[in-house]
Amino acid sequence: MKKYHIFTAFSGYDSQMMALRMLSDRSKNIKFELVGWAEIEPAAIAAHNAAFPEYSQCNYGDISKIDWAKVPNFDMFTYSFPCQAVSKSGKSGGIRKGSNTTSSLLWECERAIEVKRPKFCIMENVKALVTKQKTKKGDDDTESTVMYKDFMKWEFTMCRLGYWNYLKVLDAADYGVPQHRERTIMVSIRKDNEEDPHYVFPVVQNLKPTTIDSILDVDVGEKNYLPDEKVRSFIAILASGDNELSNVKMPKIKKETIKNSHPVKKIITPTTKNGLATTLMASSYIKSRDITYLLSTGHYPKTGVVEIWESLMDLECEKVNWGKLSAKYKKNRDLCNNSREEILSAVRNLNGSQFIRLRDLTAAECLRLMSVPKEYVKRMLNPEKELMKINYTEEAIKSMMMMPIKNEKTGKVIMKHIATDESALKKMAGNSIVVDMLFYVFKSLLIG
Repeated sequence: MKKYHIFTAFSGYDSQMMALRMLSDRSKNIKFELVGWAEIEPAAIAAHNAAFPEYSQCNYGDISKIDWAKVPNFDMFTYSFPCQAVSKSGKSGGIRKGSNTTSSLLWECERAIEVKRPKFCIMENVKALVTKQKTKKGDDDTESTVMYKDFMKWEFTMCRLGYWNYLKVLDAADYGVPQHRERTIMVSIRKDNEEDPHYVFPVVQNLKPTTIDSILDVDVGEKNYLPDEKVRSFIAILASGDNELSNVKMPKIKKETIKNSHPVKKIITPTTKNGLATTLMASSYIKSRDITYLLSTGHYPKTGVVEIWESLMDLECEKVNWGKLSAKYKKNRDLCNNSREEILSAVRNLNGSQFIRLRDLTAAECLRLMSVPKEYVKRMLNPEKELMKINYTEEAIKSMMMMPIKNEKTGKVIMKHIATDESALKKMAGNSIVVDMLFYVFKSLLIG
């Protein structure tokens, strides 16, 4: 049996190890051991400890402070460095060496690779990393082209360190996942001889994608739902310009109504032209109760759920004042075009006992949309219950889940249980890599 030793940098909850475990379970003649990982975010550390409690003592923390000579040797190094200064949704400060952006932490990986000389290195980041696109008219040295040139410097560095590099943008939707999510992958293989190993990226899998409906929870807590007045405003935005809905009446919903009702249909919004969920973002959790969180954040639409509920009693309806739609909201409305008609059709066909509700995705739904295996979803959402099933003591679990958190206003540091924090897990999912896509990348590399 072949055994590989792994180090994952910028680990998060570690999609890489999840994919490798999946590969090990399916191949039976290959095993993987995590000799170390590097993560500094408290929530991510707690989530990693929940998913992989056996490796809770192997976190080397800040990658810029690691003495690689003291780290056990490893065969594979994975690095999904921060995308904030690369992603179009973040602050584009670039990856230039010495720029002190979070994304420039990429260059800390040079020390690791130079000292440990792993056989394989796997990089992942957003598509914008290699997008050659002008962002300023008449300027040949725009931010995007500078980003591309800086990344080419990294690729040249990998060549200098003695690696063959294979680069491609992959879409998770091509690997059976109901999410349009394009990511740059670079596979680097050490030059042990002069022959190019010819790595071949996994071909598009002609798999029937998991349906979006299959990732949705049956029961969702009330904290995920928007107030009724926000729902009515949301529908008004979508209905703008639709004469057929100009006189539509909608029920006014109270808490008592919700207690005596149940959902009968769910619609993901917005979706792509192929009916897939749009790219899950790190900001997919609600920071405010603004209705536009479902329509867009910056240039990117977010994913949410419109639900049709059935009440046990007839509802009192009233005419909705649609009002005049501003140019800003017209633009946001157009981002929802692929699911807009389905939602408006549902509004037109409401019977006397049906009404609309609006919510964001739960943490579990976000993790499923990233194809995180069920066992890890359970562990991260309920570590105490799940880890006790595999013989971890209550005291051991508590020590892994409690993280020091600093209050930005007071400066006081408190220990807080955060592995099950909904917002933190949603953010991690939005920052992570689709597990199924990684599975095929690793399979092509190690098995063929």
